[in-house]
Amino acid sequence: MFFEISVNSPTGMFLLMAIAWTFLSVIAYMLNFKKRWGITIYPLIFIYESKKVATYIEKQAEKNPKIWRIYGSLSGPVTLFFVFVAIAYFAWNLYLLYQNIIIGSTSAGTGSPVVPLIPFITIPANLFITLLIASAIAIIPHEFAHGVVAKSEGVPLQSAGIYVLFGIILGGFVKLDKSFEESFEKIFEEEPEDNEKGTGSTDEQTNDKLKSEENKANEILNENEIRNISKKLYKIASAGLLANLILGLVFFGATIGLFEKGGVLIVNVQDGSPAQLAGLQSYDIIIGINNYTIRDFNDLYEALSKFSPGDNVTVYTDRGPINVTLGSRPDNQTRAYLGVALWDYYKFKLFNLDKISSINLYIFLTISYLLQITVIFLNALPLFVTDGSKSILSYLISKGINPKIAFNIYNLINIIGLTILVANIWLSIGV
Repeated sequence: MFFEISVNSPTGMFLLMAIAWTFLSVIAYMLNFKKRWGITIYPLIFIYESKKVATYIEKQAEKNPKIWRIYGSLSGPVTLFFVFVAIAYFAWNLYLLYQNIIIGSTSAGTGSPVVPLIPFITIPANLFITLLIASAIAIIPHEFAHGVVAKSEGVPLQSAGIYVLFGIILGGFVKLDKSFEESFEKIFEEEPEDNEKGTGSTDEQTNDKLKSEENKANEILNENEIRNISKKLYKIASAGLLANLILGLVFFGATIGLFEKGGVLIVNVQDGSPAQLAGLQSYDIIIGINNYTIRDFNDLYEALSKFSPGDNVTVYTDRGPINVTLGSRPDNQTRAYLGVALWDYYKFKLFNLDKISSINLYIFLTISYLLQITVIFLNALPLFVTDGSKSILSYLISKGINPKIAFNIYNLINIIGLTILVANIWLSIGV
């Protein structure tokens, strides 16, 4: 054996899930789940697709067509703005990662690692349900917005549905009518070459002139059609990000408006540490040390800086006061040390909510807010298949730019976006 993987290890549990899911996909294929129930199963992917879901979305658009048309018009500029914000963000994050990992300097700040979501490996099992619900709130409204704006622009939906990815991401999708997509694709088809001009009779020259004028009229009409199709696609492709922006602001507002700082939560107590010897436990909330009030981690850091190793202090917690003899920090023997891993604790302030429920609710709202932002940035970043890339291409053509030139600009911007993202991932995993 070249290597061994424990069933109880994160890698082992992920492989077991992948094997079970693959086995289920074989059964789904053999029993023709797609034809019977509209269900398609691939390894680690579950898809449900139905025309009924699309019909429901179209009916919602028909109830308030004016509102959705206004929404579609607003979504375009918002998405284009976030295209450039996303490029700037990932470029800056790449610079920070480069500083931290390659040069070993943190003078410019700390970059955020960009890593894939892998169950049990990068995502712990206790966050599966939270992430599943939060991702549904981020992705399904995003796709719903695409669908209703499409209908409001006169583009019917072919189908719609939901999917589950890796067991931790629940999302949705809509498929536009094939004829609309084919119409947009025709914009980039090569125009037929003109036949060589002959020296025919006067009548033939007159007919050629009339045909030329007719073709010219058709060219003007075709140009109008191209702009019209591109304007529609521009609004449809941009619609999702505005939904995420609205929801992101709602969740961000909820985390600020519904919670207040209530101390410091002990996440873990180190074995043999002063905190453990004194009786401090995980999920205790520190609200004070001697005469110092503790509202967040910074307060605790400042308070501990006033004491020296060996000092006896009273740590006030939600369970009551506990006497602790402070130790020395391993990296600095002159600094006082408790020996705990900490989080800022945010207390629900509308009514009395127990500690665990308050923590879980705050975590859920925070993850939901962060997922909304993540969907915005990843979908805005031009990567050939994202909403940002589609919005750029359709916007350029809708403004009368030659489709070939617009396509070249589109390719250039997408190559830049893809390169920046790959570089972020490359530095994040420390290759």
